[in-house]
Amino acid sequence: MVTRTCDLRRFYLRPDPVVNQIVRYCLFRVAAKYGVLLHAASFESNHFHLVLTDTTGRLDLFMAWLDRCIAKCLLQYLREQYPDRHTGTIWCDQSFSDLLLTNHAAVQDKLCYTVLNCVKDRLVPDYKQWPGVLHGPSDWLKPPMEVSRPEYFCDQTGDAHAVATGRFVPPPQFGDRPLPGLVEDFRQQLNRRQLELVTEARTAGQGYVGVKKILATDPFDATDNVRPKGKRNPTVAAGGDREAYKKAVDAVRDHRRRYRQAWKSYRRGLDAIFPGGTLLMRHRYRQPCEPLDCWWCVCWRGARRRRRAPDSVGGVAGGGRRRQAGAPVAHRCAREPVARLRREPSGGGACGAWAWFEAEDRSSRTGRRSQRKWNSLRSRLKVGSRWVGSLRVSRELLSCPRRAESSTATPQAWAASPQRLRASPSGP
Repeated sequence: MVTRTCDLRRFYLRPDPVVNQIVRYCLFRVAAKYGVLLHAASFESNHFHLVLTDTTGRLDLFMAWLDRCIAKCLLQYLREQYPDRHTGTIWCDQSFSDLLLTNHAAVQDKLCYTVLNCVKDRLVPDYKQWPGVLHGPSDWLKPPMEVSRPEYFCDQTGDAHAVATGRFVPPPQFGDRPLPGLVEDFRQQLNRRQLELVTEARTAGQGYVGVKKILATDPFDATDNVRPKGKRNPTVAAGGDREAYKKAVDAVRDHRRRYRQAWKSYRRGLDAIFPGGTLLMRHRYRQPCEPLDCWWCVCWRGARRRRRAPDSVGGVAGGGRRRQAGAPVAHRCAREPVARLRREPSGGGACGAWAWFEAEDRSSRTGRRSQRKWNSLRSRLKVGSRWVGSLRVSRELLSCPRRAESSTATPQAWAASPQRLRASPSGP
């Protein structure tokens, strides 16, 4: 499951026939392009949740193109419907959130959470009444859906993509169970949890917004409740299994430690073998990596029996609040000084290609003031958002000693370039 939030938490995704068509068309088209298996989807007015399996390790590209397609269509639609209103951007500046589900219990929990999200948020008392895009286990038995290209889509040429076809399928972890029985089990779980949520709302004296008010909502309004801060952004979920959760956390810590050691050796010019799942150094700089074996992930072990995929990790992506685009990755368990793991596309995949990425030190970069400083530095370097944006220009790179290499094709040579570029503001 991945989660994405609208800018300023505005209701840009407010359900209506045009918005629903835009969302479904973009979702099906991009999912087919990047080989993503869809299991459940819930698009509320100001955010959405997707439970999916990334079979090719390109979740970052999938989310980038999904955000781009939806945003361009919605901007054109909103500007046409509200010409006197200013619409700058659709998505918040923070990136999407993703979470690794390590066992079957976690997958079940996130599937139910996604489908019942509109009930949990006190919008409708029954998830079947939600007028927006909502798909879950009941859609696993349905044939593929066809959605015609909306008139607001940027590319209207050609008939190859005039219709987008897609369907929702059960997670690969449940492939050994009969599909009708599996859907019935999920239906009972959803009914039971929905009854608990409705009972909880009645006990607290809270009502529901209702379909009429939802459809009449101004898309430029925003929710008035305060978003919680200071809570952990989860990296992995184990459905209440503390032992499985501890194994996943230990795996994250171990990968970060081994990656940091290999990176330090690489900076000193020594031979370094990066841990399995490292993508930037392997894809762009052809550095050797160890094979990846996620022994701690139940989902990975089950998928590996069916299809062996070297240098990738299996799992179903689950949601938190904010993360940078990339292939699903366990990236924020156990905060350390080297706090973040970056992501880039990887090849291969079984039950979902998971990859571990470049670590960066963001311990002193907090607040909008620091973010503006780093954005300004990145724009002055003129090394393009392609390279600088993928590695975030960490202080460690900026402090690297000048190397003898003159080419900027390696991190060592590039690390010396800021000193040269400061003398030439126009860039290279």
